This record gives sequence, C-alpha cells and structure tokens, in this order.
Amino acid sequence: MTTVAVSPSGSMPFDTAATTKKAIAAIEEAASHGAELLVFPEEYLGTYPKGLTFGSPIGRRTDAGRAASLRCAEAAVALDGPEIAET
Repeated sequence: MTTVAVSPSGSMPFDTAATTKKAIAAIEEAASHGAELLVFPEEYLGTYPKGLTFGSPIGRRTDAGRAASLRCAEAAVALDGPEIAET
C-alpha cells in the first residue's frame, strides 16, 4: 500500500525558485508524516495562468498581453531543468 498526500499550497507566481523551495519543504513535511507520494496542484512549478488573459480578447493580442504571456513562459520549467533536479 502507498501513502498518498495532497499539497493544498499555491505557487509563488512568476517565482519558480521560491516555488521550488516551497515544494521541497512540502515534500519533506509530507514524508515526515509517512507520505510516499505528494500531489501538487496543476502547473505548480512555473505559473498557473488562472485569471490571465494575455491581452487576447477574441483573437487580438495587446503588447501588455504579449509581455504577460512571455513572463508566464519564462517561469515555466523543463523536465530536465534544475528545479526538477532539486526536488
């Protein structure tokens, strides 16, 4: 049998390094309580774009929207990146 836990924590928007540290702390805490698997919210590392429209109402994008989209993309992590290696 595997003990599974769910992390109710939210990420630190656009701060992947801080979110990685927060994830490690949550993993360590869950493990100290016997969890063997910890599930995080969708797009925990990087930034979940909830509420962000990227300035693109019905096929039209603004400069501010392009900047917001770029900022979100820059906060994303790669599966072979340092954040995953750290966890």
